[in-house]
Amino acid sequence: MALRRIYKTYYVYFRDIDGTQRTRSLKTHDRTTAERLHRQFMSLLEAKKGELMIMNNFPERFPQAAEVKTVAPPVIEPPANQRFRLDRMLSELDLIKAPSGTDRRIITRFIEKVGKKYADEVTPQVALAYLEKHYTGGRNFKNFNNNRCALNKAFKLLLVKMHLDKSPFEPIACRSVDNVESHRPITPEEFRRIFKEAEEPFRTAACLGFYAGADMSTAFGLPCNAVNLETRIINWRRPKSGVRFVCGIHKELLAMLQKINFDPESSSPLLSCIAKTCSTTRNVYFRELFDRLGIKGNSDGSASFHSFRSSFFTRCDEAKLHRRTTSLAGGHTQDIMNDLYSHDVSAAHEVETLADVGILDM
Repeated sequence: MALRRIYKTYYVYFRDIDGTQRTRSLKTHDRTTAERLHRQFMSLLEAKKGELMIMNNFPERFPQAAEVKTVAPPVIEPPANQRFRLDRMLSELDLIKAPSGTDRRIITRFIEKVGKKYADEVTPQVALAYLEKHYTGGRNFKNFNNNRCALNKAFKLLLVKMHLDKSPFEPIACRSVDNVESHRPITPEEFRRIFKEAEEPFRTAACLGFYAGADMSTAFGLPCNAVNLETRIINWRRPKSGVRFVCGIHKELLAMLQKINFDPESSSPLLSCIAKTCSTTRNVYFRELFDRLGIKGNSDGSASFHSFRSSFFTRCDEAKLHRRTTSLAGGHTQDIMNDLYSHDVSAAHEVETLADVGILDM
């Protein structure tokens, strides 16, 4: 039993006396009124359930009830002109909670490829067949799970408008993810070659990965106001995942960041303040750069941008830095850990003790 607000109107979700899950509009936009109506409705519902229980337990006291046949409520299909079309999903979701860019692409692909026109045609069997057809390939089930979760969330937000009791993706269990690709560390000598060859802003992005353990999305999404050159701390809560990224600024990274003319109060990405000298996308750029320099994968894993992050943690381990240092850069989703570590700057500053690579002399 729950009170839920969908596009300003409040709804009550409950189990009726026959055990079926139902939804009822309270037809109000006011929170206080909705809570009062919710309490009254739940009180009446509990009273009806209690009365039914007594009648079932003591049938001899209610002979008239035994003569009453329980008739299942008729299943009322919404008229064709009221059935929810799948191509309305994104516009309706925008009114409730706008999906992220990734979720929007997942929903768009689903609408195009599922082969159904209306939401009530998407049964759990159809949903499972769609996921298995398009997202069971590759080395693991990350795509399967990501698509299942995004679509399940979208359907749950639109249950009332779709006239559904539950999401067709809800019964589908996430698959076990294994055989995740590993990335080998970049050696100091290789990093010097990359630093010398790379153009901006890719050079600074590589430094954020190598000296601070940033992955590619963090390096290119890090806002200006997350970088404090005076205290030598990077502190940013990623908006999508809620994971906090905290790391001290090594002196060689500090020298690179001091060259950037950025507004410390701005929420724009830091790397957007650097003039881009080529139009190549970041994934393609680093792949071509590694190929050009002959930096290949080995038995420890593949060579990619994520190798900079692997190098950071490897160097921290070799220097026997406190585990909190790597925990800070690794990220935490729990608020209690975020609050603890965001104030524990001593652990973050341990990064500054890592050995220099020598890029300032190049």
